[in-house]
Amino acid sequence: MHIVDRRYRLCTSKDTQVRIYSNADAVELSVNGSSHRKQNGATGVFRWDDVPLVKENNVVLSTSSIGATVHEDRVVWVLYGSSVLTNYLIPIFQWWFKPILILSLFFAYVTAGQGRVGRRGSAD
Repeated sequence: MHIVDRRYRLCTSKDTQVRIYSNADAVELSVNGSSHRKQNGATGVFRWDDVPLVKENNVVLSTSSIGATVHEDRVVWVLYGSSVLTNYLIPIFQWWFKPILILSLFFAYVTAGQGRVGRRGSAD
């Protein structure tokens, strides 16, 4: 069982969609201890629309049973209020800054590595 979008912890919308991948026949979702409708399905993808979040921390818990074994997955999402910070800066950081930082570090690593290899391989 896996809660999708678990790495995007910072939420800006009070109502969100929760998707869960599972091999179980049924999955139950609870947010902050409040149980949502249990879903049955054979596709392996379970989806809840318009799940309400409260300001600050939200514990999202999914549970299912396969045979006698109970499986669960848990994630904490943080809902921030409406402001310039949450409406503009957090989405920019999530979708724009992280990939640029990762690519910059990758290119710095590759460039440094190529410089060393070139010196070792030379005949001088």
